[in-house]
Amino acid sequence: DRRCVYATVLRNPIDRVESSWRYFCLNGAERRKGWTAAMKRAGRCSYSLERWAQTQSMLSVLELSTNQAPVARDAPVNQSLKCAPLADGPAAVRRRPQAYLEAALANVVGPDAPVRAVVVEDLADGLRLLAHELDLPLSATHAASVENAGAGARAGAVERAAAAGALALEVKLYERVRVDAVRRASALGL
Repeated sequence: DRRCVYATVLRNPIDRVESSWRYFCLNGAERRKGWTAAMKRAGRCSYSLERWAQTQSMLSVLELSTNQAPVARDAPVNQSLKCAPLADGPAAVRRRPQAYLEAALANVVGPDAPVRAVVVEDLADGLRLLAHELDLPLSATHAASVENAGAGARAGAVERAAAAGALALEVKLYERVRVDAVRRASALGL
């Protein structure tokens, strides 16, 4: 009798935002998606990496804690699989961002967490752990580095530090997920 779990993949939030900034802001990809009307008229994206990070400051936290969770939880297939309930964040995001982080952490950290998060940087180990915990066959795990249109020379340390400040809750979530994966793997002797 297998229990139901949700799975997701997280990327280092600073790397994710920097890649997105290069792709959308600097390269103007996807018809200048994310640009303001003024930027489009000027023909250039004026956002710094820090400002771009501010526009995405709680992306993973919100995805793992919003009121979208009941939609997935209450789906007929998930009811038949006895999915664990997911913790939802409060209605007012701006007033209580820490509460959203706590809900996201409740969903992804711990042995009974309904969501299993694998981080891109440890993809092979994370998939092995996930397969072991769920008793799924996994003969070989392959993880490859893939270049994308947002790739480029890394931003400087000062720019990345400023982005990290804007992404503080994302960084906390990411770090806790990585620590939890190491703890779970160690407990299983992997």
